[in-house]
Amino acid sequence: MSIKGSTSYESEEEDGVQINGKPLWAPNSDHTKKRGKKRNSEHISIDTELEELMSFEPKPPKYKSLPKVISTNTIKSLKCSGLPEKVTLMFLRMDDEEVFLPVHLTPVTYNNLDNTLTTKFAALKDKKIKRIMQKTKSGITFVLDESMVEYIENRTVFVMDAQTDEEGLTSVTMREQTI
Repeated sequence: MSIKGSTSYESEEEDGVQINGKPLWAPNSDHTKKRGKKRNSEHISIDTELEELMSFEPKPPKYKSLPKVISTNTIKSLKCSGLPEKVTLMFLRMDDEEVFLPVHLTPVTYNNLDNTLTTKFAALKDKKIKRIMQKTKSGITFVLDESMVEYIENRTVFVMDAQTDEEGLTSVTMREQTI
């Protein structure tokens, strides 16, 4: 056996590999029995390892398969794991109290704000909240809904006032304060 560009000699080394007339490996040669055996086996194993590395193809990354029908519920369920959820810190107190209560709102949703207000404040514990309104520093009052809650800035200070109507429903007004 010979490699292109080399010559082959007919002898006992006919089954061996030769490069440029020098035997690389021969089964029964004195050359392999002495020094060359260790060197040649290392050379062959390095070639084998190199071939394995060259033939290696990385596997494509696994992606979460998307459902065939996309709805708003499936979009909400597909979360990007790289992005953290928004957290809003608010300092709240009732109009008749002196101390502010820090509230971390996460996720920032209307329902979560409603639940937080009814659990954290004794004046709102057993009341059904009809609506939550926000009054800005400039005096504009508006009704908060799901989309408007997301616009509450982090570390905002509010003083709250609760008014109950004849039906037993409570309206909460959050007045933004400057401190």
